[in-house]
Amino acid sequence: MCHLLQKTLCGGPERGKCECNRCNCAEKSKYQGTTCEDCKGCKVVCRQNKACVQCVVHHTGKYKDSCEENCGDRNISKKLSLPESYNTCEFKDDDDCIFYFTYDYDDNNELKIIAQDKKVNSTSSHNVLYTVYCTTSHKIRSTIHLKQYFIT
Repeated sequence: MCHLLQKTLCGGPERGKCECNRCNCAEKSKYQGTTCEDCKGCKVVCRQNKACVQCVVHHTGKYKDSCEENCGDRNISKKLSLPESYNTCEFKDDDDCIFYFTYDYDDNNELKIIAQDKKVNSTSSHNVLYTVYCTTSHKIRSTIHLKQYFIT
């Protein structure tokens, strides 16, 4: 059965229509999801899933002590690198490292999230951008990397 979004089926005719008891989002619209609620590029889904990605993948954030209770129903997987052509989300974690995840929808319009399993410390110095995987000693690793880069 199709669900209501903003008191209309599938978000209204400009977003999608109900076919065979499921929302079929309009191809030319910027909306996707089970009720055609997600606006591509609007980052609403990123914000809604940030805390669950933090706890499931990195064991941090506001749900770190209640992860299963708050995020057990989410389809979140970890990968070394993220697929291209997905919607990409980027946030800074509690340790000032950046974490990334992507999301897309499967054939049933169900949300699937793929998170990069390592956080990244990105710093710009002397117009040189370098990236170091974050660890508990990420600041030490960054300093060592910079010194090695400029010693030639």
